[in-house]
Amino acid sequence: PQTVRGQIPDSTVIRLMAEHSVPGLALAVVQGGSTHLYGWGSASADAAETVTPDTPFRIASVAKVLVAATVLTAAQTGAIDLHAEVEGLVGFPMVGTHDDPVTVHHLLTHTGGFDERMVGYAARDSRSMRPLGEYLSDRMPSRGWPPGEVVSYSNHGMSLAAYAVERAVGESFAQVAEASIFAPLGMDSTRFIEPGMEIPISAARALSCDEADCEVRAHVFSNAYPAGLAFSTARDMGRFITAFLDDQTGGEALAEMVPERFTHDPRIPGISYGFFNQLHAGHRVIAHSGSTGGYWALLLMVPEEETGLFFATNGGDSGFGRAFRDELLTSLLDGPPATVRPPRRTEDPATRAGSYELTRYSHGTIE
Repeated sequence: PQTVRGQIPDSTVIRLMAEHSVPGLALAVVQGGSTHLYGWGSASADAAETVTPDTPFRIASVAKVLVAATVLTAAQTGAIDLHAEVEGLVGFPMVGTHDDPVTVHHLLTHTGGFDERMVGYAARDSRSMRPLGEYLSDRMPSRGWPPGEVVSYSNHGMSLAAYAVERAVGESFAQVAEASIFAPLGMDSTRFIEPGMEIPISAARALSCDEADCEVRAHVFSNAYPAGLAFSTARDMGRFITAFLDDQTGGEALAEMVPERFTHDPRIPGISYGFFNQLHAGHRVIAHSGSTGGYWALLLMVPEEETGLFFATNGGDSGFGRAFRDELLTSLLDGPPATVRPPRRTEDPATRAGSYELTRYSHGTIE
């Protein structure tokens, strides 16, 4: 590959992979209109298959970015309305104690107010996965909060947005994503795994490694497949990043994913359609990570710097993603970091002290 500004030496990458027991790693970096692709390590337990930019990896929850892109493309064509009530789009009611309408906008920002649900979420294999609409109508979690008030990360909510598009277009969501996003951008190796579809034969194996050897892990299948059951390559994700950063190629649909759409407080980063907002050394970053048994992935954009990156692993511990991300951003973002001054406090911090819990839980079941 061509040299990337501030390129990380191979020795640093290999050291981080060893420290975190990462068997294989693929990377795409897009900066200033140029794409740089890399592969390190092994795609198989016996090290017989090496990782290349064309090795498919499961991207887990990074798939939610592709869901948002597909939904926004459908909205751009008039197939759905982002502010329409979801019940009318999917054909079944939302259960819970709150009556305010949930919209597609809420689903794309994880502010629909849904509880978590785990029982029945997984499937043993793709042949036993239930049709998306059947599963969601039967197992959609109840509503724990009014919509638009709290970010509560929801696999079901994002899959519900995908189903709304499926029902509006009249094809499976996997087919809609292929026709509206993957094919136009040349993402030939990217696919959602819908019921009955096989895992790509060339995909990196999900591995669990120690200093001695690696063992293959079983794939984790899910009925709400749009939320995380997708495979892609560094080359394909490089094409997505290029389109995202290029207004002419990406068009209005992808541009709609850049602005912040919700925050709990203007002093902290919020959420865009499909992306979480972050600050890194003073730079505004939008990103989404994903993890499932044997895989970890990150898609990250710095729109103001015309920079984006994607990387995926087929194993390793949870600390690798943060360490590698920080090395990449430090090398890619030139110049001294912007100074971010904390806002002047207008209240006693003690008023915020107390006990906190995650919003992602079930309010009313053993789950």
